[in-house]
Amino acid sequence: MSTPGIGDPYWYEWYVGLERIIEMINPDSNISYVIFQSEVHNTIDDVVVGIGNQEEVCFQVKHEVGDAGKGNLTFSKLIETTIRESGSTKMSLIRALAIGWKDAREKEGKTITPVLYTNRKLGVNRTTRTFDGERYRAISLEEFIRKIKSYVEQSKSIAEIDRLIDDRDLKVQWNEFKASIGDDSLVLDFLKSVVIRSNEGSLEELENSMLRSLQDTFKCNLMVARGLFDKLCSNLRIWTTTRRKDKVKVTIEDVFDALSLNYDKEHGEHELPYPMPFFKSRQEFANNLIRYIKENDQKVVWISGDPGSGKTSLISYLQLNNKLFKARYHTFKPISPEQRFYNADSGLCKPKSLWNDLLIQLRRYFKGELNKYNIPVTNALCSVEQMRKEVIRLAELLNKKTGEKVIICIDGIDHAARANNEITFLHSLFSPDEIPEGVVFVIVGQPAQLYEQYPIWLKTETEYVAHFHMPPLLKEDIKVLLTQKGIKLDININVLSEFIYEKTQGNNLSVAFAIEEAKYCDTIEDFKRILNEKYVSGDITNYYSHIWKYVTDYLNKKNLGFPFPDKVVASALILLNGRVNTDVVTVK
Repeated sequence: MSTPGIGDPYWYEWYVGLERIIEMINPDSNISYVIFQSEVHNTIDDVVVGIGNQEEVCFQVKHEVGDAGKGNLTFSKLIETTIRESGSTKMSLIRALAIGWKDAREKEGKTITPVLYTNRKLGVNRTTRTFDGERYRAISLEEFIRKIKSYVEQSKSIAEIDRLIDDRDLKVQWNEFKASIGDDSLVLDFLKSVVIRSNEGSLEELENSMLRSLQDTFKCNLMVARGLFDKLCSNLRIWTTTRRKDKVKVTIEDVFDALSLNYDKEHGEHELPYPMPFFKSRQEFANNLIRYIKENDQKVVWISGDPGSGKTSLISYLQLNNKLFKARYHTFKPISPEQRFYNADSGLCKPKSLWNDLLIQLRRYFKGELNKYNIPVTNALCSVEQMRKEVIRLAELLNKKTGEKVIICIDGIDHAARANNEITFLHSLFSPDEIPEGVVFVIVGQPAQLYEQYPIWLKTETEYVAHFHMPPLLKEDIKVLLTQKGIKLDININVLSEFIYEKTQGNNLSVAFAIEEAKYCDTIEDFKRILNEKYVSGDITNYYSHIWKYVTDYLNKKNLGFPFPDKVVASALILLNGRVNTDVVTVK
């Protein structure tokens, strides 16, 4: 029964598309886009769903309004042509699907799965029909599909199916079906591809199903799910009309924009390279550390070191060279002579940033199993505490799944300790008694005695907390770096490395800056003078203080303000000497 002017059929098509859009939110679906009413597909164009890069599922939706008196989808309705009011002949439904499938394959060069999607039931009654002058007893569409499907699955050609069918009535019905498609060369591959989804839910049933999916996807209550659903429906006014212009594909970014959620992104940069060469003494320290972590049962390994001692370089080496960590977080981007400025982001010290980034990294190990393990597909609707709990739960799951220790690194906690008047992630770190068996947290920062903000349990070595301190570079390491940088001062390299070692006490960054300064000196006297003038020593903060004074004097002279409120942080941002770029306050 139809109702003139009613919009149910349109909304039904859109709801079919919205179902796919909600599926797309879960990355396990591998859905890359959804198109409403595709302009490049014919007869299978109501909803087009991209799967990965090489497959499309194309829905042709047939909806009948209401339930009372709703007709079934019968064999005759599937195969027979109809006459339009204009007098022209409309091709059969099955032929339209086959032609649309053929055209889409040729245009798109992809695997195409045509889907006939309807709220009608399949016909269940036998009828008497005539084809090509022969009367026969036709079985119901439901039974016909079931029987023909079994023949299609075991056959490699149409001729083989013809031979397999030995029932006379079924053979005539099969011949009529083939004739309705009109091209025997299409029939077998088309039938292997086509899907008929009948007796699908009503508008109300589809909506309730989508609300449940949103609740499962976002781990939220029905009220929140309704709000999200309303936002998706609101965006149909763009996605289904000419207002979309050339943007016909709805992607996951579009969906998250529509839901006013940020698509999950890591706040920091956590795959940082380690410097080359990586010194032999540091390789030995790294190997001892790896062996200790794997062979002992401490829940926390605390690696401390003075400013500039090379802590982050060590962590990068452990990860990139040894794949030690399943997840890794840097509270900052390390400075170096090559990097002329450093833009501090205090947001990296916040609990949300830490647990967001670690959860994103750990979730990648469960691709294809998000539903199985009840893992939230996005962090956007998770509280900080929920993300924190998920991190430890997934770490424990990953340990049980792989049988290997799950080692998580949090680097640069001293930056969080220096964040003034902020709630930082320090208070949210897992204490040893909260960490399950098979999970280890490697925590890195400047010495514990310098910061009262550090957790108390981190400051004392116990059976659950192991302490390591960064060793200084050796003279042999300095010689390697001098050779690599091609430093050619008027002095023996052994004497030069001895001098740099005594001046820097083997501090990793002080050594690097000293050698950087050596590149611009002609004599050893010039070099010694520059190091003294710039306060290069075993305490890298002296070098920073010199640069800070240079910058502030310049800015005061120019009557310019300085955007960074904390002298300690700001002095660590500015590197080397020379010209100031006041847009980013860069010293070159």
